[in-house]
Amino acid sequence: MLRDSRASPVPFTLPGGQACVLQSPESGGDGRVLVLVHNPPIDDKDHPLVQHLARSLGFTTVAIDLTGCGESSGATKLVSHERDADDLSACVRHCGEVLGLEVAGLVGLGGGGTAALVLAARRTHPAFELVVTVGAHASVQAGGAERAAGLTWSQLERLKADGAVDGFKDSRGRARRLECAAAELSGDVTIELSGLARCDRTHFLALHGSQDTRVSPAEAERLRPLLAGGASSEVRVVAGAASFASDPERLSYAIRDWVWRHAQSQDAPGSGSAAGAPAVGGGRSPAAGSPTHPLEPQPSGFNIFVENLSESVNEIHRDVQSNLPSMDAGGDSDNDDSDGEAEVPILTPRGARIAAAAREGAS
Repeated sequence: MLRDSRASPVPFTLPGGQACVLQSPESGGDGRVLVLVHNPPIDDKDHPLVQHLARSLGFTTVAIDLTGCGESSGATKLVSHERDADDLSACVRHCGEVLGLEVAGLVGLGGGGTAALVLAARRTHPAFELVVTVGAHASVQAGGAERAAGLTWSQLERLKADGAVDGFKDSRGRARRLECAAAELSGDVTIELSGLARCDRTHFLALHGSQDTRVSPAEAERLRPLLAGGASSEVRVVAGAASFASDPERLSYAIRDWVWRHAQSQDAPGSGSAAGAPAVGGGRSPAAGSPTHPLEPQPSGFNIFVENLSESVNEIHRDVQSNLPSMDAGGDSDNDDSDGEAEVPILTPRGARIAAAAREGAS
């Protein structure tokens, strides 16, 4: 386990009423700040997963309660990505103008990850160096938002009828009044992410669990082309994972490793972040005598997502076999023992991609 090396947390409130907390490593870090964004409307900045990331990432962090969540004022809304992005923008601005801290990156969970992408796509701040999302969504589909908020059927019916429901409880059991517009419930809402194509100085990491029942893993595939314009982008659907909240150490290790690798690349010779020059995203250069990075080199964090490599390979084999009509090397139809049976249909998106690639290679 990683030891808790934080200095005492420093709470503060934004002019709009959003509660935040600043937490720094004892080493003081290197001047770069990561903003941690919880999953609205059900969670807040004190969620165990957010707190674990604050302890373990090795950077100075600012965790925010988005409007209507946790200790922040304002109405609690079912769909709020634009307002949440406004909150993040105010937080980034406050860090720079009031606290003298420049934000290098955003780490968002669930809808907090969506808000981070919306803000990055606006390009209203200097380019963020790093953006990490966990279980973020790229679309508002009918049924998706209420599943993400954990609504019951009766709560959903009241929400549809009245535009609001009382008695909604967040992850800490606090009762709230939840609001939602009819268009948001029907899925007729567009999330504006086209600006991500121009974020060519930002490194993106998007993680999603294959067994996530609240936000479909298909959202990860929707994110993939949107993030392609970044300095780099990695979209990972983690096999067998439903919620990373049950295994925060596993998640923080992967993010920590990824952040370390990309933060290192920014300070490498010829990267544009030479001594005395600001880091990409506005991050300040470390003070004299301070460590260049608070993170220690580690092997690729994604290795920890493979519990059993042989089983992962076997799964791919099964996918190929179930989606290709024939794997005969010779491809001679005279040797086909199928007796005229129809081809096995393609059953899964991954199987379709594997089949298409194999057929293209054979042609």
